[in-house]
Amino acid sequence: MDYNNTLQEIGFKQIEAEIYIYLLKKGSSSQQRVSDDTGILRQTVYDMMNKMERKGQISASKRGKRKIYSAVDPKILLSRLKEKEESFLQILPDLEKIKSMKKPEIFSESFIGIPGLKNLFNLTLLSKTEILWLANIKQHINLFKDYYWQNYALKRAEKKIPIKLMIDSKTKLKTWSTNKKLQRYAKQSDFVNNINSSFAVFDDKIIIYSLDQDQPYGVFIQNPTLKNMFEQIFMHHWNNAKEF
Repeated sequence: MDYNNTLQEIGFKQIEAEIYIYLLKKGSSSQQRVSDDTGILRQTVYDMMNKMERKGQISASKRGKRKIYSAVDPKILLSRLKEKEESFLQILPDLEKIKSMKKPEIFSESFIGIPGLKNLFNLTLLSKTEILWLANIKQHINLFKDYYWQNYALKRAEKKIPIKLMIDSKTKLKTWSTNKKLQRYAKQSDFVNNINSSFAVFDDKIIIYSLDQDQPYGVFIQNPTLKNMFEQIFMHHWNNAKEF
C-alpha cells in the first residue's frame, strides 16, 4: 500500500509523510539522523519537523542536550481526524444554506491530476438519484489501485446510492461485476472497449473525464439538458449490453 499518498490525502506534505513513516519505523530519532538516513536536506528536515511538532504529527523529548523526536501514534491521528470531521459536520447545514442562496442552474468546473479526479468522483457520493456510469476499466486500474474502487463502492452503498455500471466487454475482474449487496448493477458493452474517456450521470449533473496518464483531466457539469442527453446515450447502449 502507498502510505505516503494516503498520508498526503489527510493533510501531510510529501516530505512530512516520509519523515513520519521513518519515525514510526525507527521509534525515535534526532533531526540530524533523520536527515542522514532519509537523504533529505538537513535544513529542510529541521524546518519540516518543527512544523510537524506544532501540528501534532510528531512529539519531542530531551535526551541530555539533544532533542529526540517520535511519531505520534496513528490512532491519535485518527482520533483527531474524527474530531475535525465532527466539527465540520456541525457547520455543514449552515454551509449548505449558504450554497443554496445562489445556486446556478448551469455550472461547470475542471479537475486535473489524480487528487483532482478523486474529488470529482466524490461528487457522485452526494447523489440523490441512481448513478449511471460508463467506464473503461483497464484505464481505471492503470491509474487507481483496485482498493480505491472497493472503498468507493462501500461508501456509495453505505449512502444507499444505486449504480448502473457499464464497462468494456474485455473486463473479467469480479470486483466490477453486479453485486446487489453493494447496489451495483453491471453490464458489458463492446461500445466501451475503445473509448478513451468516461462519464457518469447523476441528479442533473454529469462528470466527464479522461484518464490520460500524462495529465488525467475531468470536468463537472451541472446542466439538465446535457444530463438528459448523456442519460439517453447511456440507456441506449445499456439496453443492448450483456449482464456481468
